[in-house]
Amino acid sequence: MMHKSNVIISLACTAGLFLAQDAWPNAAAMVAAQATARVVEILSVTGEEPLNFGFVEPSPQDGTVTVSPDNARSVTGGVQATDEFGRAAFAVRGTPGHSYTIHAPPSVTFSAKEHNSDASESLARELTVTDFITYSVNTGTTAATGKLGQNGEDRIYLGGTLIVPANAAPGVYSGWVPLTVSY
Repeated sequence: MMHKSNVIISLACTAGLFLAQDAWPNAAAMVAAQATARVVEILSVTGEEPLNFGFVEPSPQDGTVTVSPDNARSVTGGVQATDEFGRAAFAVRGTPGHSYTIHAPPSVTFSAKEHNSDASESLARELTVTDFITYSVNTGTTAATGKLGQNGEDRIYLGGTLIVPANAAPGVYSGWVPLTVSY
């Protein structure tokens, strides 16, 4: 149970707080924050050469064909690869000296339409390309980053691995590899 003197002291303290607030009703602090923005050149990427795995002969077992960003090709699983091949190449332009990030998808499906002479219909065929690797000429690395030179330019090379299922159907397989470059 609260004593009468405690109640009076509590009421007096509360009243004092209200009176103190009324004595400085407009007391406030103000500060200004500096704001800045730097406008950079638009980053542009231009495709110059496509990723080309060449002619691929499947085998009775699954295999792969890999084209690296340094323009070497290797095969696995009894698959044979002949003819010309090549890594993809892109020109990047933007604000000189700025670093950027390269985003490649985890995989892309390439498709081919083949004519079935028995039924006169088109059959869709698909192959998957995975393990995309990019290389920035200015940084000299296969990391997913690049750097624009003092002229505001860089070159990116792209490689990947084509998965070739056992006895894959013949056809010309093609597709788009979406490559995003951002500051």
